[in-house]
Amino acid sequence: MTDTITVHAIHGEARADSRELARALGNHHENVLSLISDYRADFEALGLLRFETGKTQGRGRPPQYALLSEDQCYFLLTLVRNSETTVPLKRQLVQAFAAYRRQSGVDVPELPTDPVELLALSLQGLQQHRRQLAALEHRLDTAPIRASSEMRSRVHAACQDFGRVHPRGYSGAYRAFKEAFGFAGASLAAYDDLPQHRFGEALGWLDVQVRTFSAQRPLLDEVGD
Repeated sequence: MTDTITVHAIHGEARADSRELARALGNHHENVLSLISDYRADFEALGLLRFETGKTQGRGRPPQYALLSEDQCYFLLTLVRNSETTVPLKRQLVQAFAAYRRQSGVDVPELPTDPVELLALSLQGLQQHRRQLAALEHRLDTAPIRASSEMRSRVHAACQDFGRVHPRGYSGAYRAFKEAFGFAGASLAAYDDLPQHRFGEALGWLDVQVRTFSAQRPLLDEVGD
């Protein structure tokens, strides 16, 4: 990883440019912006989500980029696939934000010199980080698929396939889906209320329904004739 992450001071707050993060991750900036858009509510839960408009290169719309806070940067890394670039990038972000705090005169707590006290402090910080990460993962896990454009579109497409073979058409297919994945005896109000942690289960269920009803369709047509 050759790209350097620079922390920018925006209204007295440290922020990192999403374009630099994308380059460091070896990803297209459009993909990073799409990820931020899909989980916008979660990014905003960690602080104000800032967007800026870059300079236009030639004709076309000016490019947009995000300026992420320290917590938002780390959250972004939890959303990307693990690779050999994510760990060095996280280390570089820690160093960049720490350097910003030193340069801006923000008080940094003095670390203990006793190795046992230092280890205890490190473990305490690690446990706190794990609790915060678990809380974020829980929110993502229970969030509806409408929060993810990719999940929503894939379930919608599978429901459409189901509707083409269901005896009662699309309305019957969506009703069956909402009843199958309701909670406590109540149907889902809408198909995209499906919790994200049931996304894989839902796709598998829809695939079985399509194959089952497709096999039954010729028999139903013969009865109709």
